[in-house]
Formats: sequence, C-alpha cells, structure tokens
Amino acid sequence: MVLSRTVARLPVDPGPAAWDDLLGSCSHYPQADGRITADWLVIGGGFAGLSGIFGLITLMATIGLFILWRFVPEPENPSRTPNTPTLEMIKSVLVLPSIRTIDFGAFVCSTGLSAVFFMIPIQLAEQGWISSELWQIYLPMLLSGGLIMVGAAIVAETKNRFREVMFLGVGFLVASVFCLAFFHEFQDNFFLIAGLFLFFMGFNVFEPLFPSLVTRLTNPTTKGTASGVYNFCQFVGHFAGAAIAGIFYSTNLFFLLGLLLMINLSFLFLLYKDFQNPAPRQK
Repeated sequence: MVLSRTVARLPVDPGPAAWDDLLGSCSHYPQADGRITADWLVIGGGFAGLSGIFGLITLMATIGLFILWRFVPEPENPSRTPNTPTLEMIKSVLVLPSIRTIDFGAFVCSTGLSAVFFMIPIQLAEQGWISSELWQIYLPMLLSGGLIMVGAAIVAETKNRFREVMFLGVGFLVASVFCLAFFHEFQDNFFLIAGLFLFFMGFNVFEPLFPSLVTRLTNPTTKGTASGVYNFCQFVGHFAGAAIAGIFYSTNLFFLLGLLLMINLSFLFLLYKDFQNPAPRQK
C-alpha cells in the first residue's frame, strides 16, 4: 500500500548558504552577453579546473594500465627466484649506505614538497594574491626549475659529480626554510617568493638524480626492490609533510619550519657521511 502526503508549506529559507557567507565578499565579473570574440576562453563546469585535472589523471592512468596489459612483455629470464623472502630483499638494499641516503633524501624532498605547498597558497592568499594571478609565480618557477633539473642532471651524469650537485640541492632547501622563516617574521613578500623558488630549485636538483642513482647502485637482482623502497619513502614523505603542516601551520609555524630545517640538515649529514659518487659509467 502506497501512502501519499501533501506538503502544506516548506521551511523558510533565511538567507545565503553558510559556506557562501563564510567566504565573504569576492570580485564579481560581468556576464558574457551576445556575440563576443576573445583571444582566450576558459571553460569550467567539470571539464576544466580541479575536477578536470582529476579526470585527466584518471584517463592517463587508465591508458597506462592498458599499455601495461597489452604491450609490456613479461621478462624472459627473471633475475630472482619467486621464493626469495620480501624482507630479505628489502634488507639487501637497505644495508647499502648510499641507498639509505637516497631513500632518506626522497623522504625529505617529499615531506618538504607537501608542507611547502600546504603553506604557500595560504600565505599568498593572505598577502592579497588571487588564484587567477598565481601563474605569474608558478610559471617562472616551473621554467627555472626545469633548467635547474636539466643542468643538474648533465653535470652529475657527465662529470660524475652526484655528491657535489646534491650538496648544492640541500643548500637550496635549507635557504628556502630560512626565507620562509624571515617572511613569517617580517611579512615581506620577497622572502615568501624567494623561499618558494629556492625550494623548487632544490627539489628539482634531486628529481632526476635519485632514480638514476637507485638503478646505478644496485644490481639486476635488487633493482626492483630498491625502486620500490625508494617510492615507498616518497609516499611516506608526502603523508608526513601534509600531516605536520596541517597540525602546526596554525599553531606554531616556527616549529614547523624548524622540523623541515632539522630533516634537511639530517639529510646533509647523511650525504656527507654515507654517500660516495658511484663508479663512472664504462664508455
């Protein structure tokens, strides 16, 4: 049996939505009307913006799975027997001091990346930057970071100066922490943008070097395990950076920056103590 009810009246709508009221006033732009010719057209509504990025990531991941399924062949001669204990394989790569240093460096860089990109957008918004203007900061940072990445890889690979180049990268990371601390103290935009650029320079020094070193410092038997441990350290770093930034950003920013400085200096110590340049490639 189906019961039906007739609604006599609806609840009174007292005003704007709570989230809209919390956002406060914002800029209003005129609506497009009639026939308009424009140099640029930005389309939203799920096809662009943040949701569009996630859609593109999903599409690319699906294509990658298809390529892996259809076109990547199985290895003809497995480099290890299937019954090798996983923990034994992990231990076999972590006993290498240089690999331990690289794994900790991956953790440090990922922690810094998540923490910095938690802080920076908030601080830029507090300084009056709006989202449509952030490309003026991020685009030059991206281009200069790409140049640093290529230059670091060329010097390290051709001159076999991995250790020296990584010292430079740690210097960039440490300098970025000091710039962010100066910004917090003096509220000068120069220190904020300089800190962001310096961090991105340091991060991009390590981005091409770590994967290359993981494969060079291991043999065919341990190469896959070493890559897996390296990637795991990256993911743990992303979690740690976002977690500590979320916890300490509003309560004690100097403590947060102190943690980042401490892990950067710890990486510098391990780099000095345990890492040596690999043997040059045979020509």
